[in-house]
Amino acid sequence: MPVADHLQAMSSYGMIADEIGFAIEAAMAKQPDLANRWVLMTHRMTEKYGSIQPVLNQADCMLDLAIRCMEDEHLAAATESPRPRKSSILAATMQIALSRLWVLSSYETLRTVRDTPIGKADERLHLIYRKFRLIRVPLAKMRVANADFIKTPMDIATAGNKSKITLSPQHTYILPALLCGQTGSVLWHAIDTKSKATAQITRRELSDEFLSLIGITGHMVET
Repeated sequence: MPVADHLQAMSSYGMIADEIGFAIEAAMAKQPDLANRWVLMTHRMTEKYGSIQPVLNQADCMLDLAIRCMEDEHLAAATESPRPRKSSILAATMQIALSRLWVLSSYETLRTVRDTPIGKADERLHLIYRKFRLIRVPLAKMRVANADFIKTPMDIATAGNKSKITLSPQHTYILPALLCGQTGSVLWHAIDTKSKATAQITRRELSDEFLSLIGITGHMVET
């Protein structure tokens, strides 16, 4: 449908809020198994860690479903045409923004359960939390994660070890983001001060690892 006709239809039959609701419903209908796994995931997390936070943040699960659809659609569109349409550019901009929102909110769920007595002893949780933190800190603060531990200038190897970035304790870092040509997901180039290297992390990768936390991965639910 042409943009002008679509805008006219929206003004005639509903508001933008309705369109967003329809989009979420469509994403859930396209991925019913994944939608069910997210519901199971939040309840299992609440049972395991004794925190109500995962259940309260089920909107993040619905957002994940919508973003996954956007990722798949972007990948399909990029395969069909190397020259993006104006609408595709706007959609990519919103995908990056929504991916940022999803990371920031999902991080808070992980942080909350990590601080529970059971969470403090969960190594798998700590590994996933650390990966989220590599993205969350520069997104929220424009600083690399663990910047406080940088006491003197530190050399960080870039992808492929082709060059180095020198970080100082007060270094401002704007996290680079692009859409991955292999997954359609947002890909960030984070800086890992522990390994002194950059790390390429996609939103889809973070989502899949979040789902794997309680034995939920791919199309299988472990019992």
